[in-house]
Amino acid sequence: MLSPFDLSPGQPLTPATFTITADEARAYLQAVGDTSALYQQAAPPLPPLLLAARGLQLLMAQVEIPPGTVHGSQECEFFQPAYAGRPLNLTASVPRAATRQGQRFVTLEMELFDDGAPVCRGRAALIIPARGKGDDPAG
Repeated sequence: MLSPFDLSPGQPLTPATFTITADEARAYLQAVGDTSALYQQAAPPLPPLLLAARGLQLLMAQVEIPPGTVHGSQECEFFQPAYAGRPLNLTASVPRAATRQGQRFVTLEMELFDDGAPVCRGRAALIIPARGKGDDPAG
């Protein structure tokens, strides 16, 4: 797992491939209370925010999130629908990483593709609290 204090601008994260099942999509829709007719059809598209959440989940599995971290912002752009059972490819990088007054400001950017076609692009900004003396190898 990568420490947010070791990330640098331009650094790529490990690509991943994942699939969301129809059952996972139904569970998500039930959890958020979305009963839209769009999702009642025979082969509905996946909910866009489910895609963003899964992508962010995969990023958070790579980057350590210390206690006290604030999810400062998130933005997503969607290009085309994605469907259950199709493999999605995630690429990600760190466009911004800086330390100011001990706090670490990191932006993670991800892109999801279905068979090479862009599905979603998103960014998440994290504000990581200053390291305590016990956390800093320099003392």
